[in-house]
Amino acid sequence: MRSFYKLRLRFRSLLRKNDVEQELSDELRFHLQGLIEEKVAKGMPAEEARYAALRELGGMEQIKEECRDMRRVNYFESFFQDVRYGLRMFAKNPGFTAVAVLTLAIGIGANTAIFSVVNSVLLRPLPFPQPDRIVQCLKQYKDGTGSSVSVPLFNYWRDHNQVFDSLAAFDILPIGFNLAKSGEAERVPGVRVTAGFFQVLGIRPALGREFLPEEDSVGGPHAIILGNGLWQSRFAGDRTLVGSTITVNGQQYVVVGIMPAGFDFPAGSDFSSGTQLWIPFQLPTLSHDPANYLVCVGRLKPGFSRLQAETQISQVTRAFHRAMPELPSSDEWAALVPLHERLVGPIRPALLTLLGAVGLVLLIACANVANLLVAKSTARLKEVAIRTALGASRFRVMRQLLTESVLLSLLGGLLGLVFAFGAVAVIMGVGPSDLPRPVNVSPDWRILSFTLMVSLLTAILFGLMPALSTARMQVSDSLREVPHG
Repeated sequence: MRSFYKLRLRFRSLLRKNDVEQELSDELRFHLQGLIEEKVAKGMPAEEARYAALRELGGMEQIKEECRDMRRVNYFESFFQDVRYGLRMFAKNPGFTAVAVLTLAIGIGANTAIFSVVNSVLLRPLPFPQPDRIVQCLKQYKDGTGSSVSVPLFNYWRDHNQVFDSLAAFDILPIGFNLAKSGEAERVPGVRVTAGFFQVLGIRPALGREFLPEEDSVGGPHAIILGNGLWQSRFAGDRTLVGSTITVNGQQYVVVGIMPAGFDFPAGSDFSSGTQLWIPFQLPTLSHDPANYLVCVGRLKPGFSRLQAETQISQVTRAFHRAMPELPSSDEWAALVPLHERLVGPIRPALLTLLGAVGLVLLIACANVANLLVAKSTARLKEVAIRTALGASRFRVMRQLLTESVLLSLLGGLLGLVFAFGAVAVIMGVGPSDLPRPVNVSPDWRILSFTLMVSLLTAILFGLMPALSTARMQVSDSLREVPHG
């Protein structure tokens, strides 16, 4: 009988709260009256029939509570009650709240600040189309790798490979060029590149075009591509500049393109400034120069894995040494490394170590706040004892205390997020100076998710121990000290 009423009332419980409660009461009264009349008709006295009907139903309030549980209203109501009660407790204890939130904000903010740098440098992909297909080609030896290659080897790779859509090279040490305008010269970070450079990266000029093959041949016409920042600052964004001539290193160059805003690859030799000027390398087609001063990058063709491409390029490398035995060879073959990994590899250990160090700061903050909560919980023993005596379960008490811990941690996380973005500038000022790419700490889903995850984990770390110790208290011992009257 009881199960029948609960199932029947379950679907009615999806309406608004007041209507549901009224219908629930009316429905139960209707069935109670029906049971009473049924028993009176069988000859049972009215009062006895009422008690019998109530026993058969199992209790009006118990059925109401079970119906509320079915539609999960109680859980939401209890949660919002816990939140409101926790906020009132914080308002009554502003000193404790301020100390706890500031302590957590320092720990969470430090972690968020360092993670912002880690996210920008290590986690974010390179700002190029399909960056996972861009690799740097290295020479592999038995005892290590060589980051630069010679002109003859690059030419052979470019002419005989079957795995790259484009293969290009640039100076291993990007240099500066003297840009002259109106009698004034300015040193501009620039680099010499081969004609396929922009195709490898998948970036096209915002204005104009890329270098033509004839512009990259020895004795070819002087062409130049400018960075957007240089174009704006030195030429005021003049769109008619494309096709005109400028003076670089005392020679005349025709501006054939302007790159999009934000493009400055590769970075300078000290990784502190990006490139703002590109000119064709004009490498000789036939060369026997063994000097290694080229960085070789390529874009893999679709369908080729890095391992497959590495095997094929190694075969080409061995064929190169057979074809040009006069060049030095140390039993070398090829290694292909993702460009992103190649750029961030040297700085990765330092950043991860720094992230681990600030993790310890967060643990210290959690320990301090946990001690504060334990001290605070001793002053709330009587309150918890009274709530327990009135029917609150240990789980209900723990949930209330953990809700307060989560609120504290979220408040600390919000304040820590503000601290983090202000602290990144300081961290960059005293931190590593050889970051391979600019640090952009604009909020993204990784940073926000990290802060939320750290806040919730922090709440569990510092809130669980006080909640457990308070929930395990002996109610009778605390109630003895409660004054009567």
